[in-house]
Amino acid sequence: MKKVSKKHLEQIQELNKKQIDIKIALGDTQLMQGDLEKRVSDLRVEFTDVSEEMKKLSEDLKESYGDCQIDVMTGEIIDQPSTKVEKDDNKGDS
Repeated sequence: MKKVSKKHLEQIQELNKKQIDIKIALGDTQLMQGDLEKRVSDLRVEFTDVSEEMKKLSEDLKESYGDCQIDVMTGEIIDQPSTKVEKDDNKGDS
C-alpha cells in the first residue's frame, strides 16, 4: 500500500483542520448575524414604542403646563416666548 510522506500527511491534516475550523466559524457568524438582525429589529420596535409614549406624554405635559420646554435634567419649565402677533387696533397703546 502506498502512502504519502509524513510531511505531506501533516500538511493535509493541518489544512483540513483549518477548513473545518473556518466552516464552524462561518456557521457561528451566520448564527450571530441572525441574532444581531433580530436584536436590531426588536430595538427598532422598542424605539417606536418609546417614541409613541414620549409623544403622548408631551401632549399631556402641554395640557398641564402649556406650550413650554422642560429641562430633562432638572424638570425646570422654560416658557416659550409668545409668537402671537398683536393686531393693531388703532388705540395707540401698542
